[in-house]
Amino acid sequence: MSKGYDTGNLLWDIAITQANNETNENTVSDDSAVFVIGGKGAGKTSIVLRFLDRDEASKPTVALEYTFCRKDKGHNIAKDVGHIWELGGGTWLTKLMDVPLNPDSLQHTALAIVVDLSKPNEIWFTLESLLAAAKSRIETIIAEMKPDYPNIRDELKKTAWKRVGQDHMVGVYSKTLQTEHNKPIQVAAGYDSLQQIGTPPLSDKDVGRINAKNPMQLWKHAYTAKFPQENPHHKDVTNPAMVDDPAKDSQYKEAAIDSLRAQKDEELERYRRMSERKAKSAKKFAETFSS
Repeated sequence: MSKGYDTGNLLWDIAITQANNETNENTVSDDSAVFVIGGKGAGKTSIVLRFLDRDEASKPTVALEYTFCRKDKGHNIAKDVGHIWELGGGTWLTKLMDVPLNPDSLQHTALAIVVDLSKPNEIWFTLESLLAAAKSRIETIIAEMKPDYPNIRDELKKTAWKRVGQDHMVGVYSKTLQTEHNKPIQVAAGYDSLQQIGTPPLSDKDVGRINAKNPMQLWKHAYTAKFPQENPHHKDVTNPAMVDDPAKDSQYKEAAIDSLRAQKDEELERYRRMSERKAKSAKKFAETFSS
């Protein structure tokens, strides 16, 4: 070894560098979020409480609610933080999806849709309405991010596949198949393809008459024919999200009512902005206590 080459100092420097790297890794928490949506009274809050292991009676969700939980990963290691959002009102307040679904949270947020199997006349409507609203919000986010991140759509897919598996968690959860309607339904990935389920129960007359572009449309026709769908908010004429808006029809103009409607719309918008601010504050609070 050449004279003047201090092996002890070199090893010490390497040890310090490695320790610093490990410390930096351990002080960074892993954030994940789940956004629970679904039919009104379908059991969303009960699922959240059970996940959090809280033994308390569930209460109806008012608009949009947020909570978080932390999980220890070890001594002197930053805690994992889980952000949990729940949208109340069934398909009514889908505009509030803008709060939990945003550019900062999109890559670590999972969407959970809860439907009530005891209300078959609302299931398809609820599922289709909520999925359409969520997809619309996500497409808006992607369009906003695309100028700065041209490959954002592909990156989101890669992130999703990395988190849950390209085949939707095959091998992660039990593959038990449970379709007995008097028990909790459990259909694992790999058992839920329309091809494996078979053709929908359609009459010969329907098969020749239906212009379906894919198996899902065939199943929609078969299901809604058996269970005609009802808008759960149909009788709630004050719900601007679920019925035609008479405020936009000139024959229904009325100054006092229109003024009150505008006031309520402003209150909803203020609530949405306040929810966004609370979400950011809660996230900072969770990050502070996770380290």
